Amino acid sequence: MLVHRHLRFRGALLALLGLGVALGVVLLGGLSLWIQPRPPRVRGVLLNVEATSIVHAERITLRDDRGATWMFRVSPEVASDPHEPQSASHLRQHMLAGEWMQVHYRPTPDGPLAVRISDDDTSAD
Repeated sequence: MLVHRHLRFRGALLALLGLGVALGVVLLGGLSLWIQPRPPRVRGVLLNVEATSIVHAERITLRDDRGATWMFRVSPEVASDPHEPQSASHLRQHMLAGEWMQVHYRPTPDGPLAVRISDDDTSAD
């Protein structure tokens, strides 16, 4: 009788452990869908802004804080960013003022594509 209770307890414990593992996998899977990885970014000053209109920039050139030069194609989503839209004319203002910017980009076979450009709040570091 004692052995029978021990086996029932062990079976219940294994079932509970299996349920906990399954629940953890489901939660982590759902969390990974909710949290999107942040695109890489680089900070520096704009050296050049190429545009076909005052709104949409085509390409930008940026010098980072180590002196390296970066060339980016610019996605149309940069000008329509709901949090910090950056038109070509506004980017030129930042370039002329020598203000630090952050370029969030996505690596592509054709080179880095800027998907967001923002004011750099860490330039006082």
